[in-house]
Amino acid sequence: MLESDDGKIWIGTENGLNCLDPRTGKIKIFLHNPADSTTLSDNWINYLYQDRPGRILACTPTGVNVMNAQTGKVVQYKSSLAGLRNTPSNNINFIGQDSRGDFWVGSDFGVVRYDTTTRENVRYLNRPDDPVYLTTMLIMFMKMLIIKSGLALTMV
Repeated sequence: MLESDDGKIWIGTENGLNCLDPRTGKIKIFLHNPADSTTLSDNWINYLYQDRPGRILACTPTGVNVMNAQTGKVVQYKSSLAGLRNTPSNNINFIGQDSRGDFWVGSDFGVVRYDTTTRENVRYLNRPDDPVYLTTMLIMFMKMLIIKSGLALTMV
């Protein structure tokens, strides 16, 4: 769940993305349509985030969806598409922005830092033989990245 800067409440579910406008009491529902690439890439929403320009980012098992809240249109980013190349998996569990404006994208198999200046990615992959493996991450205070694993927290 996410409250956007304009006061709307965004709720990610297993069956799409709902947006409640508290001023009007109306709910708008966004769903995946396989025949329309400007809709969500998947109905299952893992995580929601609002970036600095105010776009709503919906993380799904099939990539990141950047939503234009006014039009309801979506740009889908999968690991095979520009901007998310080399993402270890399309199943995106987290996305956040650090104090430099770079995006950190968490998937089942690791984390990617997308440098918004150079448009390049740096991968931090899980090691299957390591009992302390990457699963999720949190950006705290916009200055410190903490990677949460099954057994420990790592500060980057």
